[in-house]
Amino acid sequence: MPTDLYLIRHGQTEANHARIWQGYRDWPLTELGWAQARAVAVRLARQGVTGLYSSDLGRALQTATVVAAATDLPITPHAGLRERSLGLFEGLSSAEIEARYPELWQRFRSGDPEFAIPGGESARQRLEQVLACLQEIVAAHAGQRVAVITHGGVLYNFFRHILGIPAATPGHFGVRNCTLNHFQHDETGWTLVTWGDGGHLEGLEA
Repeated sequence: MPTDLYLIRHGQTEANHARIWQGYRDWPLTELGWAQARAVAVRLARQGVTGLYSSDLGRALQTATVVAAATDLPITPHAGLRERSLGLFEGLSSAEIEARYPELWQRFRSGDPEFAIPGGESARQRLEQVLACLQEIVAAHAGQRVAVITHGGVLYNFFRHILGIPAATPGHFGVRNCTLNHFQHDETGWTLVTWGDGGHLEGLEA
């Protein structure tokens, strides 16, 4: 039996709304973000998930508390599910980053998986931690359905990894807050089942 993982980006935060890069830094959920969390929590309860994991960053844990209440499951926080650390970029908008650090911004935008922003980490470093964490979850919940509350950057890079899309290949695979991203794992590896399922969010978007 395959193991089903539902990977979910946390609810909208004040920084998301203001288009600010967060990384390890935290901003609280907006009113819309809490509504998104409630909607996905109901959806996950209907899916019959038997495990609940979350990034240990505040915005993910806020979202996970809503899911925990709907599913009656304890939350297992894990640093391996954190967003990529963005160092100097954290707390700034794209325009501010480009103005202050134009060379660093261009290197970041190039998609080089080995490039680490000063004070931060590379996409490769973060992906390795995410993959190790997900393997732990699969090993602990073989044949079950598990909800994982994480971040947009984590999902974006995991999606590319599973589909074999090189990090530097241009493309945008949007990760909306609190959509359902369904992956399966069995002896052959990972399979993408559904990406960006937001049917439960209908009527919530601003």
